[in-house]
Amino acid sequence: MTELERVHVPAASALVTDRLRRAIHRGAFAPGEQLPTERALAATLGVSRVTLREALRALAANGYIVTRRGAHGGSTVTSGPQDSAELRRSLIARIHEFDAIMAFREIVESAAARLAASRRDDEQLDILRDSLHDLEAAESIADFRRADSAFHLAVAAAARNPVLAESIADARERMFTPTDALPFRMLILGSHRAHGEVCDAIAERDGARAATAMSAHIRSAGVEFRAALGIHGGLALQTEATRHPGNAG
Repeated sequence: MTELERVHVPAASALVTDRLRRAIHRGAFAPGEQLPTERALAATLGVSRVTLREALRALAANGYIVTRRGAHGGSTVTSGPQDSAELRRSLIARIHEFDAIMAFREIVESAAARLAASRRDDEQLDILRDSLHDLEAAESIADFRRADSAFHLAVAAAARNPVLAESIADARERMFTPTDALPFRMLILGSHRAHGEVCDAIAERDGARAATAMSAHIRSAGVEFRAALGIHGGLALQTEATRHPGNAG
């Protein structure tokens, strides 16, 4: 019995806060976009409006949204940190956390790409191709985040492994701020080319090539992010699986 620990059940408002935060991170709600009304959100999430308001207050306190009361009020997603120098210092201080996330993503997403190549259906392939078009047409960081997330989550879905898909979604949601720190045009050009290579391999049901392309994409994104911060060199954390992505998973 000494190995057991006390169970801590989070409050409903904390769960709602986390659900909305994740939605913002993956681009479901873009900076400057207004959230649905409290009535609509509460109904969608299946909670009371009191619980929802507690969650919205928590999001506002952490800088995710600004809430205004009144007939023309509501909650609007913020644009994030405005002081680029402060953001850069914060990201540099967390670079090892970033490296760990990218190393993890390289392992699980290359495995997902390999599985997707053998398990995807035509509808899932269409979703991947649609996200490529959306990425190329992106005119803002918010558009990019939506299209980028749609592509990576579509690859995860095509792998038909819910545990793998959940892990990928969790890791991507932690990349919200680092992604926004990169120059927008750099994001578009690099990601569209890399996504195209992954998509082509999945379309041709070439699992090894899909895994290699995904691994190279994530590794390149990590190097570009470090360069944007003035940090040169490869990712700090690597594993045997990341060096040989065809064997990942």
